[in-house]
Amino acid sequence: MAVLSLLGAATGGDMTEVMLWPVYIVGGAGTVFTLLYFAPGIRRLSREARFTLLGALACPAPLAVVIYVMTR
Repeated sequence: MAVLSLLGAATGGDMTEVMLWPVYIVGGAGTVFTLLYFAPGIRRLSREARFTLLGALACPAPLAVVIYVMTR
């Protein structure tokens, strides 16, 4: 992200959108995972089962950030 913002600043482009979208994606994913962790149906599971479920669901979030940055 630092190199991307440096190149954008050198060309005079507006880099705020490129810098903020990954923050929005990661922040939104963290909010969703926190809500899922404390959801009544999932709270009944053991702690290890909850973390396993959230770990399986967390994989698409970093992938979405990478895909977004690479396609810009």
